[in-house]
Amino acid sequence: MKFKIVQTVLPEETIIELKEISGERTVKNALFKAIIHYLECPNAGNEERKIMESMKRHKGRFPIYLEKIMKEVVR
Repeated sequence: MKFKIVQTVLPEETIIELKEISGERTVKNALFKAIIHYLECPNAGNEERKIMESMKRHKGRFPIYLEKIMKEVVR
């Protein structure tokens, strides 16, 4: 197995939330747990597909989530 060292910049709030949700004390372990979950969870990563399907249903109109927000603002 080969290992790859990567770096990324994340806001401090994101790091704190990630550690709280994962229950891990270190950033390294929290990120590792989040990545493993993302890779194994069947629902993870489907957000873009859901948005694209929503746009297809409305044939160029706003996605469902935006329509709901817009209707709430208009009220």
